[in-house]
Amino acid sequence: ISAWPQNSSSANSSIQFAWKRKSDSSQTTLSSTVRSGLSDRKNVFDRLDNNDDCSLLPLTTIKRPRTCVTETNKRSIAQKRQLLIDAGSASAESGDWASALVSFRKALSLDSVETSDQSQQRARLLEMAAQAHLALGEFCAGAGLATEAVSLAPNWAPARQTLGRCQVSAGLTRQALKSFAYACFLDPTEPDIWHKDLLWTWDLCRAENQGHKGGEDHGETRGKFPSRM
Repeated sequence: ISAWPQNSSSANSSIQFAWKRKSDSSQTTLSSTVRSGLSDRKNVFDRLDNNDDCSLLPLTTIKRPRTCVTETNKRSIAQKRQLLIDAGSASAESGDWASALVSFRKALSLDSVETSDQSQQRARLLEMAAQAHLALGEFCAGAGLATEAVSLAPNWAPARQTLGRCQVSAGLTRQALKSFAYACFLDPTEPDIWHKDLLWTWDLCRAENQGHKGGEDHGETRGKFPSRM
């Protein structure tokens, strides 16, 4: 995920953000020095209401056939899977989210989770599919896949960021606030999470709690992106 602000040149879609391929590293590691400087950000969690009425959305599972495969078949499957991922990424970059989602789901059906590395790879693919659902306005489906990605890679900030965006687009602002706060804690070097996701969602939650007329404005923000920096 790279850009959260709305792109005015693509007015036909309610969800707009630029596609960006993920780096090879699927985990963000922080030194003890950096982590020690993040203690103040834990206050974000302390201010959240633990008695949230909303629960996490159910996982959306992709059924995979169980077959006995040889090493040759494994290589063939891996090649086919990579071709599907490349095709899905190309479709996403061109704005064809429906085709991208088809490719990502086909790739997920070929996935296997036997090692830790494969779990991270599947988490990345689930997160990309969640982005496609988000772009198509299918927020609950996107949240389900993003939740599964978080379960496979709990310390990977982009998965929690995408989950938060699906949640806030669906109107689940308190859940989204928790997701963004966790993502910001995991990757404090990413300014978009802090400035364009967490603070924007925090403002929405404050407007809800204060019962301002902004409640109607909040409803209009579902599926849209903040333009603030």
